[in-house]
Amino acid sequence: MNTSALVPLALFFALLAPNSILAQEKKPQMVIAVEPVTAPNTQPENVAVAQQLTDLITRVLQRTKQFQVVSNVHADATKQERERQKTSDYAGGKTADQYVVDGADKLLIGKLTSVQAKQQDEPYKNLITGETKTVNYTYIQVLFTLELLDVAHNTSISAENFKVPIKSNSPGGAYDELMKQCGRRVSNWMVKNLDHDFRIVQVETRNKKGYPKTVLINGGTNMDLQTNEQLQVVEIQRIGESIREIPVCMLSVSQVQGEFSVCNVVSLFGSDIEKLHQRLEAKAELKVWFKTEAQ
Repeated sequence: MNTSALVPLALFFALLAPNSILAQEKKPQMVIAVEPVTAPNTQPENVAVAQQLTDLITRVLQRTKQFQVVSNVHADATKQERERQKTSDYAGGKTADQYVVDGADKLLIGKLTSVQAKQQDEPYKNLITGETKTVNYTYIQVLFTLELLDVAHNTSISAENFKVPIKSNSPGGAYDELMKQCGRRVSNWMVKNLDHDFRIVQVETRNKKGYPKTVLINGGTNMDLQTNEQLQVVEIQRIGESIREIPVCMLSVSQVQGEFSVCNVVSLFGSDIEKLHQRLEAKAELKVWFKTEAQ
């Protein structure tokens, strides 16, 4: 038997075989509708923040191919939408019912509760020179709620309140950081409530004990990730209809490579890196979350 002919044939089938780590069953695209975030009143600053939150939520959902977004952000300003609301499909219907004709599976409703902003002079001491000077800081805090509804049954699936406080030495910097932190919280909410696929796809390097030293995650420019950003790995345990979230370890983004990122495994305690190794070996359900300040 001529074994030389088997070598290229084996290589051929090896190339056809799916990668055991990266290959994932493709999920059907979820159609999710986004209602404009409502403001607590008609004050210009509240209306502006509500509009920015709506745009932010829509953008966060659209940056992944896992979702198809039905957005009515500007619907109330268009004649076509006003006429559509008068049709028999919409008339008299509840909010979720109105999206049945759009083919939506889920409906996301946002409500801005409050916006608080102030500027305050505070002393700042340079630890190197010992010099103390007065700095004008901008404080912004927003409270908002996200609720997810099942369109087919017009029932609430989950609701969560968010409190996002920001401090910066400039008004522009405070606003930019506010939107960034709001986006991080919405992303975490997606992972928890919409089963968004944000995870470790493979181990890049290992230490002498064989434990993960660096890992590759499926998030990068599409998730607005930045070098040195801190992420959290959490194990998800589903108990009945409830979800248990068990912290595993921290990750630090070292390189953003398109829609993927290489991360260092941060082991604040010596057991963290070993814990990640054990959970990966056990094929536990692990999710990656953005690390945010305590709410």
